[in-house]
Amino acid sequence: MSVLRRPLHSGSSKLKLILIIGIIALLGAGGVYVLYGQPVYEDDDEANGDGEESSEHPAAPALVHNLGNFLVNVRTDGELRYLRVEVAASIRDYHVEEAGGGHGDSSNEELPSLRSEDEAAARDLIVRILSDSSFVSLRTAKGRDNTKEQIKQALGEMLEEAQVENVLFLAFVMQ
Repeated sequence: MSVLRRPLHSGSSKLKLILIIGIIALLGAGGVYVLYGQPVYEDDDEANGDGEESSEHPAAPALVHNLGNFLVNVRTDGELRYLRVEVAASIRDYHVEEAGGGHGDSSNEELPSLRSEDEAAARDLIVRILSDSSFVSLRTAKGRDNTKEQIKQALGEMLEEAQVENVLFLAFVMQ
């Protein structure tokens, strides 16, 4: 009695293996498309597919503006303390006129400054807020965040046409 046996690695099992790998690859590609290929809608009107475009222009991205370096005295219980901080703010819908010529190199590596008419008022606001802050509160992350929020609110009121989204401390040293 001789029984015909096929080898374990016949052509049909290789074909099945290739088909299974192909199906897995297609499912993986479909999953990636579903996760990353679909547009993300910010509001429900667009997600519902109304097809109506809003009459408003799309919002311009917020730009980070350098507000400068500050060296101020901070409040303490008798000891003289200093704060050196570099402040920047993320501001939306604030238009800076293009300057011809100007001072020094105008490389794109530096953050843009505020318009000259706004810069002095902004610096004055920041100096007043930083000087009114206490040394003890600025030592904590919560205290620094509160000071940033005060600066954000004050700049927002000063720059009426613009929206201040965030205030950043690029450097922060107290002594």
